[in-house]
Amino acid sequence: GHEICDHGYRWTELYRLTYEQEREEIKKSIELIERITGKKPVGFYAREPSENTLDILSEFRNFIYDSDAYNDDLPYFYKKTGMLIIPYTPDANDFHFLYPMHRFANSEDFFIYLRDTFDVLYRESRESPKLMNVGLHVRISGRPGRFVALEKFIKYVKEYDVWIATREEIARFWIENFGEKR
Repeated sequence: GHEICDHGYRWTELYRLTYEQEREEIKKSIELIERITGKKPVGFYAREPSENTLDILSEFRNFIYDSDAYNDDLPYFYKKTGMLIIPYTPDANDFHFLYPMHRFANSEDFFIYLRDTFDVLYRESRESPKLMNVGLHVRISGRPGRFVALEKFIKYVKEYDVWIATREEIARFWIENFGEKR
């Protein structure tokens, strides 16, 4: 499946805004996504959040998780608001196709990186839970020559007993099994 994650109304640098300006940006993004998809977003990733972002997200009852964190491998709850944080991992991300100083020159490079990451995490999962995030953007991986990597990777991981899930599915599982929604 897929999920539309809220990146904000104009992908604004939220840390530059006042509390009220940031709240209005988030409100507009929710309204736009709901108008287009018929559903309010449940996840948020600002890229450049402010110190107020998690508090503001908690005001809007539709959000069940945020991904503006790089500090852990597994989800956790933000103590102040109870918001679930599903950390983002930028290494297994298709944006590395776009910049010459990054690592993916072709789809095979991306596939090999994803496969190797999966293999390590799968081995480590014998000792403790693991979560592999793969960042995808339709404007990048949606291109035919790049999509091949994703097709190969999905075929590869389906050979194992693993759960391929959206962040929303992960969030709902984590909340149900390890905590409560605010």
